[in-house]
Amino acid sequence: MKINFDPLAKVRKGFTVPQYSIAKMVDERVKQEIRYKIEKLHKEISDELNHARDDFRYFKKIMVEMGFPPHEDIEVKKLRNIVNDYKTKGKKYVESYLDDLVIAEFGTDFLSERLKYWEKHHEFLKKRMPLLRSCIRAHNLGMYYLVVPALLTQLEGIIFDSFKIKGSTNTAMLKKAIDLLLETKNDDSSISFHDNINKYYKEKILSGFSYGKPVGTDVSRHAILHGYDLEFGKEIVSLKVILLLDYIIEAVDCMDSSKIPSCRKEIIKHRKR
Repeated sequence: MKINFDPLAKVRKGFTVPQYSIAKMVDERVKQEIRYKIEKLHKEISDELNHARDDFRYFKKIMVEMGFPPHEDIEVKKLRNIVNDYKTKGKKYVESYLDDLVIAEFGTDFLSERLKYWEKHHEFLKKRMPLLRSCIRAHNLGMYYLVVPALLTQLEGIIFDSFKIKGSTNTAMLKKAIDLLLETKNDDSSISFHDNINKYYKEKILSGFSYGKPVGTDVSRHAILHGYDLEFGKEIVSLKVILLLDYIIEAVDCMDSSKIPSCRKEIIKHRKR
């Protein structure tokens, strides 16, 4: 008869309960450590998101203040650098490089890709595509005097078309249409650019002018199309109008089509004002 002799059996048995207790203790400590790390990470992420929202909010204000339509395709790192420079080094410092940064960020490759995207994804632009193609090509060739007046008129044409407006129009109707197109009720206002684009359009594009006095903005539709401003043939001015157009196009594409009839009625109310 074979006897299974295990001289350590009693010793092992004696350690069973303490080992379980130690394992349980270690397990609880590991869980606590994991919980702590998760909570810490969650707080860090939450803080970073709050900082990012603050930077986005500040960035939009800075861009409009400096005469640019804020655009969502700018690299986040560059966006945050602009905000930091503005806060620490001031407006003049940011002005010293902002034109060059925007031109580099939204160069020929970007514009060519946007043109392809418009053509492929936006059926409502079909009748305008020959003009838009010509404008982007003209911009890339440095023919800015041709681009700016052509696209300034397309902005309001696209907006009015989106609401299926018929008959005569006026500036009051256009402003109301802009308000309705760029409503922000369902958007995170810290991330959405709608409010700032609305402000930019009304304050910069629709800025008035008086003969014999300086024009307050380099993209004034009235001063340019009435033949008063003759200094608009610059790359940065052309790019500002293109970036604004791109934003308006995407806003139109995201419209809730079910609201168009009621919005159209609201716009037409302003016809006689």
